Amino acid sequence: MNEEKYLVFENYLNNDLDFEEKETFENELKSNSEIASAFEIYKDLTIHLQQKFETEKQLNAYKENLKIASGTNNKKFGKIFSLRPIYLAIAACFALVFGLMIFNNSKSDPTFTDYYQKENANFTE
Repeated sequence: MNEEKYLVFENYLNNDLDFEEKETFENELKSNSEIASAFEIYKDLTIHLQQKFETEKQLNAYKENLKIASGTNNKKFGKIFSLRPIYLAIAACFALVFGLMIFNNSKSDPTFTDYYQKENANFTE
C-alpha cells in the first residue's frame, strides 16, 4: 500500500472526504478485497491507538490531580499538636500539682479554729 491510500483511509475515518470521493472509496472497498482488508486493519489499529492515548491522557490527568490534591492538603493543615513533648510534660506536671493542692485543701482535717467560738464575757449580773 502506498502512502496516498493511507491518507484516504484517514480522511474517510475523519469524514473529511466529499460525497463523490466517499462514494468512490466505498465502491473500491467493495470491489477490491486487498484494500478492504488493509482498511479494516488500519481502522482497528486507529481505534486501538485512540483508546490507548485517551487512557494515557486520563491516567496522566489523574496523577496530576493527585499531586495537586496532596500538595494543597499538606500545605493547608499543620500538625495538630505542634508543642514539643517536653512542654507538654511540664504542663501536665503543673496541672497535676494544682489538682492535688485543690483536692488536699478541701479534704483537710478539722482544726481547733473550726470548733472554737469566742464568747463575750459578762462580769455583771
